[in-house]
Amino acid sequence: MYKKPITVTQPYLPPLEEFIPYLQQILDNKWLTNNGPLHQQLETELAEYLGVQYISLFSTGINAKLNEVQAAYGLLQLKYVDSFIQMRKEITYLYRKLLKDIPGISCLNDIEGVTHAYPYFPILINEEKYGMSRDALYERLKEHNIFCRRYFYPLISNFEPYNKLLSAKKNNLLVASKITQQVLCLPIYLELDDNTITKIVNLLKKVA
Repeated sequence: MYKKPITVTQPYLPPLEEFIPYLQQILDNKWLTNNGPLHQQLETELAEYLGVQYISLFSTGINAKLNEVQAAYGLLQLKYVDSFIQMRKEITYLYRKLLKDIPGISCLNDIEGVTHAYPYFPILINEEKYGMSRDALYERLKEHNIFCRRYFYPLISNFEPYNKLLSAKKNNLLVASKITQQVLCLPIYLELDDNTITKIVNLLKKVA
């Protein structure tokens, strides 16, 4: 068992010395919400990065206002996003290489013509071929302090007020009902090293 938990993902926090000048600017402006200057700057730079003419950013919650601290964090993340994606891509490709010969485990491949960000690493567990269900594997990995995520689980159609709808019946959602019992997202984050990835895959080989 790992002494320190290995989580499904971890945030990357920008260097503090780069974040402090933004905080000073926020204090000087005395403008925290309602389309502040950093909010406007982030929208402009993100639109340019994505190659679109306009973009509008909101936050979650009742007001849905993106505050200046969030905008400052976003501006710093934008500086590093390409390198972040490349690092996550390398982790993804290593996982795929190490997992390709394990019966009952399949990975999702890149789609031609699509730019991927590699935010998660989902695998599909075929219980019959692997010898263990997705849920059993999920629990077994937790025993080793490895915390994965059962994605799209449970289905929204299983919740009130949707589960009484005709369209929510399992017979109408055969593919979704099957996949929701198979998807497991393995840990992926920037500081996840090759040695840890190899150990996770070796554990997947042993537990079944």
